[in-house]
Amino acid sequence: MLYSAGACSVCGEMSEVLFAKNATSNVIFFLCPACGIAWEKPPELFVVNSIDPVEKFAPEGILFPSKDDINSAGLGTFIRKELVDTGWLSLAKEWIAQE
Repeated sequence: MLYSAGACSVCGEMSEVLFAKNATSNVIFFLCPACGIAWEKPPELFVVNSIDPVEKFAPEGILFPSKDDINSAGLGTFIRKELVDTGWLSLAKEWIAQE
């Protein structure tokens, strides 16, 4: 299961901002798999305050956190929807950590 924090501030409703976590530190951040931009906090729709690459937050790769991980990090209130993968993983494959 993937978790969305809403629409991308750059791509708009065409994409979802996914919860992701650093594969090494397990720190959760947010990414748009369509445009490759990542944020420390969920972005606001059509407000572009920063444009950072995923590698800034997860140089060794990403994993997708569970709902328990998200809630434990105090970020559960940012979950806007649960997503069954509909192609998001294939868009994010270049960042997914190899086990």
